[in-house]
Amino acid sequence: MTIFIILILVLLLIQTPFVQNIARARVETYLSRKLNTAVRIGGLRINFLHSVTLKDVFIADRKKDTLLSAGLIDVNLYVLGLLHNNLDIKKVQLGDLTVKVKRELPDTAFNFQFIIDAFVGAPSAKPDTTKSTPMKMALHDLVLDRIRVVYKDTVTGNDIEAYIGYNETKMDELDPTNGRYGIPSLVLSGLQARIYQGKPLVVGTVPKANVAGAPPEKGGGGTAPAGGGMFLKLGKIDIENSNLDYRNTANKLSTTLQLGSLLANVKAVDLDKMAFQLNGLQLDSTNVTFDNDSLKHQKNGMDYAHLSIRQLALHTDNLSYSADSISGFVSKGEFSERSGFRLVRLQTRFLGETHQPFG
Repeated sequence: MTIFIILILVLLLIQTPFVQNIARARVETYLSRKLNTAVRIGGLRINFLHSVTLKDVFIADRKKDTLLSAGLIDVNLYVLGLLHNNLDIKKVQLGDLTVKVKRELPDTAFNFQFIIDAFVGAPSAKPDTTKSTPMKMALHDLVLDRIRVVYKDTVTGNDIEAYIGYNETKMDELDPTNGRYGIPSLVLSGLQARIYQGKPLVVGTVPKANVAGAPPEKGGGGTAPAGGGMFLKLGKIDIENSNLDYRNTANKLSTTLQLGSLLANVKAVDLDKMAFQLNGLQLDSTNVTFDNDSLKHQKNGMDYAHLSIRQLALHTDNLSYSADSISGFVSKGEFSERSGFRLVRLQTRFLGETHQPFG
């Protein structure tokens, strides 16, 4: 009985701001010393068995630049499930967050490598061959509010920066072991992405396994999910007011996308066969440019190497695509191009197969 009373008192004390502030200071000091860098945690709130909230978090890299900065990190989870190898996260909310991942010469490692080195010991001489039961995982709701991500790798020639105004992703399946993911709803607004690619410093720097469409190399250490691929189940997608700027100086290609709104109701997706089915798709108020600067501009007519499409709108129903066929119904299609071409209205039902013309 005495032990039970003491346990209750400890749990009650953990809930008090005084004790949680002591814990915050201890964690901040421990991480600063362990990582040998500046670490700050402005606030810590623990709602026992339910949630952990961090406010005003800052971690610097070894060059004293920002590695992680977050106004809010709020994780709502069922803590007791961890005792049964079950990570059940009800909601993760991130706000005013900045992440900078960099690899700049003369460094040959990324700027977060020191964290891995601090917490991961030297590899064991005898690898662990025991099999453990995979942890069951669930993430039901992910909310991102004002998120900035910077990725700069001078070795591979990638310079990427993205800002997310707001994103909420609902998930009903999360199984990394078997490569199964279910996203019934995704809402995204205010995405601003810049992707610049240059010539890698060393040819072949990026492993083939990391290149889209390339088969993984033998002995590369990658493990395919059980079943040989990834299963992705999507539902409703709602994206608005988002921009993309892509440039590749190595092959002289560039494209921009100014997306007004995109609504999609996904019926099925098969990533292995590169096939999908949409119940409906509505794209409105969208501008697209494409330039291949290795080719000269045409003086007359539509120049497919230098396109500028304005006010693109496309509404479709029952759209289906696979490697050997495409079909659907277009209820609305319109756009104008800088050559002077203008599509005023498009309505059609179409079917195209590998050995059959569109009709």
